[in-house]
Amino acid sequence: MKPILFNTEMVRAILDGRKTQTRRVFTKKQVELFKYAIMDGELNSTLEDYNNEHWLWAKYRIGDILWVRETFVDALKFGFTYGIYYKATDEHIIKDKMKEWGIKWKPSIHMPKEAARIFLRVTNVRVERLQDISDEDILKEGIIDLESWVCGDIPEYQYCVTMKSKRYDSAEEAFKELWNSTAKESYKWEDNPYVFVYEFEKVDKPCD
Repeated sequence: MKPILFNTEMVRAILDGRKTQTRRVFTKKQVELFKYAIMDGELNSTLEDYNNEHWLWAKYRIGDILWVRETFVDALKFGFTYGIYYKATDEHIIKDKMKEWGIKWKPSIHMPKEAARIFLRVTNVRVERLQDISDEDILKEGIIDLESWVCGDIPEYQYCVTMKSKRYDSAEEAFKELWNSTAKESYKWEDNPYVFVYEFEKVDKPCD
């Protein structure tokens, strides 16, 4: 099993069944390897040859089981009767006590495997440029589509990341803001980086 990081809102999207895809940016080395393979005629950009030996450098492969790292706190040592709490679902439960006792949420990067509660199986992998994402795939990334009103015979739609967030007139605008809110400076939407598109399904915790 391999770890994978998600922010709190995307964890909620996974638990709600809204998120079944994630995009991860190529490293500089991967970009060079990918371009070389294309130029050499060995591979094509749709990654039809994914299981070819040339793709052993991809971080996740079809069939891999991923355990999700998310923001959490081990509250047992602070007097709680239950140990692990997760910000995505439990923030309201211990909010008052956290303030009273000075407990702070631990960043997802520090979550140990033993604390993981969400497990995903990779079902498909492909390569594309970030801006090639379709509206259908944007919804699979966890964006919510909301039918806001009907103008004459034409339905009007708005999109958002959560029901409480501001709404966008297009799925692309919603995803663009979500992406830029977490992306490093050199991997913004405007940079149109190469990305691995990982499709996944939620599974039960595997037996060790």
